[in-house]
Amino acid sequence: MATIAISRALKGTSPGEAYEVTLEKLPDLEFVIWKTRPLAWLIIANRDLPGGRVNANVSFRPADGALLTISLSCETMEEADLQEVGAQLAQAIQNLVP
Repeated sequence: MATIAISRALKGTSPGEAYEVTLEKLPDLEFVIWKTRPLAWLIIANRDLPGGRVNANVSFRPADGALLTISLSCETMEEADLQEVGAQLAQAIQNLVP
């Protein structure tokens, strides 16, 4: 099972704002939201790709703005492919956040 983690700083926004925008737009990125933890600014979602089902944990923490952390896992994908999915997701979230 491949697992990866990515962190990115989101300056100019709060964790709560980043969480709300991501919660609203994540389905547009083809992720199905499975569970949320609003008090922890955590979203758990899945996405079915040709290489397998990707499980995603997306969270935000206070920092100089917000700190985005994405953890992805997939039983059937190689780590490099999962890293690409993670980089695309992180970039998409960065583009969503004001």
